[in-house]
Amino acid sequence: MVNAEFLEEMKENAVLINTSRGDLVDEEALLAKLESCPNFWCGLDVFKGEPAAKATEWKHPLASHPRVYGTHHCGASTNQAESAIGEEATRIIKKFAKEGKIDKENWVNAA
Repeated sequence: MVNAEFLEEMKENAVLINTSRGDLVDEEALLAKLESCPNFWCGLDVFKGEPAAKATEWKHPLASHPRVYGTHHCGASTNQAESAIGEEATRIIKKFAKEGKIDKENWVNAA
């Protein structure tokens, strides 16, 4: 769905957010867009080929790009799970705002 043609139509200062499936984004085209447009950013909570294991080495060119914000994809669909995820995300953001550090307590796939 998000291929080179799609990205070409986006403004150079846009932000692409993908919270669905990694396979929906042509990651090579996305990396090319990031390299050619210094004001283009993206937020991803999924990466193509992202491992599910908690303790593993994993390197990905998008995950290490300075204008890519990656979060953990959460496959939760209950109200209780969504509330818990929101509360945890809020706690992590508040800690970062206060201390300037990323809380790694619940950080899976830190890369």
